[in-house]
Amino acid sequence: MKGAIDIVNQARTEELEDERILTIAEEEKNKYQMPESNISNMVYESKMMTKVIDLVREIYVEFDSDSIGRATRMVLEEDVNHRLKPHEVAKQVIAILNEEPVKPKRKATRRTPASKNICDYISNA
Repeated sequence: MKGAIDIVNQARTEELEDERILTIAEEEKNKYQMPESNISNMVYESKMMTKVIDLVREIYVEFDSDSIGRATRMVLEEDVNHRLKPHEVAKQVIAILNEEPVKPKRKATRRTPASKNICDYISNA
């Protein structure tokens, strides 16, 4: 009887040890898992990098892919909302590579009339 109890206790001890190991492994996995937002940013950066390198290399063959990539990352770091198009990024990259940094042009905003002037706006149209 004592032998059977020892076997049950040993099995229970091994089961608890296995659970502890699985818990530690799960915690470690979560610690090093990359957040979803970083993955989408990396995908965006990768696609944009490929397009920009192709655009710049078509015109400026003297620049290598590494320097174009570094300049592209600099531009993309400032474009946190991903609003720039590949040709706009390429323009800024070329300016950086030629050591002539330029600020992007502001887009014109459409002015809408205030609610009190809406009648004037409609009658003038």
